[in-house]
Amino acid sequence: MKRIVCLTTIFVLITSSICMAQYGRRPARREPIFVPLEKLLLPEPDKIGTATLEQTLVSVVNTTAFSSEPLDLKLIGQLAWAGAGVLQKEQQAEAARPAIIQEMPIELYIIIPTGVYRYNPIIHGLEKNIEDDIRSRLSATAARGNLLDRAPCNIVVAGSSQRLAGKSHVDTTKLMHLQIGRAGQRIRLQAASLGLSLSEVTNFQQSQVKRLCGLAPNQVPVLIIATGFAPGVSATTIEKAPKSTSPGYSPKTALVVSIGDKFHDTQLFDTMDVLASGGVKTELVSWEAGIIKGMRDGTAEASASIEDVIVANYDAVVFIGGTGVRKYYENRLILDIVRQAANRGKVLAAIGRTPPVLANAGIMNGIRATSYYSQRRYLIDAGALFTANAVERDELIVTARDEKAASQFGRAIIDALARKSVSEPNELEQQTGRYDVKKPRIPQGW
Repeated sequence: MKRIVCLTTIFVLITSSICMAQYGRRPARREPIFVPLEKLLLPEPDKIGTATLEQTLVSVVNTTAFSSEPLDLKLIGQLAWAGAGVLQKEQQAEAARPAIIQEMPIELYIIIPTGVYRYNPIIHGLEKNIEDDIRSRLSATAARGNLLDRAPCNIVVAGSSQRLAGKSHVDTTKLMHLQIGRAGQRIRLQAASLGLSLSEVTNFQQSQVKRLCGLAPNQVPVLIIATGFAPGVSATTIEKAPKSTSPGYSPKTALVVSIGDKFHDTQLFDTMDVLASGGVKTELVSWEAGIIKGMRDGTAEASASIEDVIVANYDAVVFIGGTGVRKYYENRLILDIVRQAANRGKVLAAIGRTPPVLANAGIMNGIRATSYYSQRRYLIDAGALFTANAVERDELIVTARDEKAASQFGRAIIDALARKSVSEPNELEQQTGRYDVKKPRIPQGW
């Protein structure tokens, strides 16, 4: 009897210990499971662009800020399609296609406010991984100053060297990084052709990004590309930007003139960023060609000297302010550029302390305009209607009050270019490329 009681007691103690151990064990940290929750087919990507490779290369913009406008599925699909190497279903089905290409070592994860999606190039669609807005947490994994929490769309490029194991005699890790670099470059070019700006992030905690995005165990995130519209730019602006599919098409060009001793950094960089995002090619000139300095220690490269400018080669002339601008208000070269541009029906734009240059050239009578408040007398005395608004656009003349309006200023220039009609050059202009400005003629409607 004692033996039965003893055995029963031992059994109870063992059972209790097992239960307590199970109850007291800390649950393992739950990781996101790589199982698509839903599939979303994307609109068919465009396979015929409106710009040449060279035009796209000069339009790549690394931004320091994004507008709040979201990207639609058409834009997201176009970026993903380009990043995946324009992989097509029929190409994968080719028997002769090398195995190393069939099994792509990289994958794209699209991060937008509605969640994290894995791009499937076979169906050209998105498969939801995480149903949560992780952008702020994603930003926390990277170095300070990144834009991942403010970008409307982040693209994580992940790779897996294991997928190449045994399929190549080269270093598979090296090959994986090469593929990721190529994907990143394709996304950059596609973003530029769509009028989008971007910011690349490579300094981040890989393990945290992997967990946040729900990557497969054998995948490693290597590159994050934040993309969206620059401030002052929108899908509407891009649609209005001058485009053509004709083989001889060349983008609209803007001559950006820095007339101060040192340029105003924000006025120059923000204006040029918006113009580039809108498909406008810019060329910077100053009093001397070469590296020029900004008021806030920025630098830029002037491609030519102001005295070498041929206005006929451009669609717009944009004046940027800086230190010492006032002493050039009566400069003959500057006034001649303004009058030539007006006579030929070019867009004329000036920001900050530079609108008085337009006034002194005699083209502002009856024109709505703005500038720094301290410069208003120049405009009023020239017959302009001074408003003190952030930006004013009166047909082909665009003026802006200060650097805070630089992005809006750039957008107004794009709108002016989209609606302008260039007057035909006369015989003298065709022969010399220059116009005799002794008798300025103002285009009709000004």
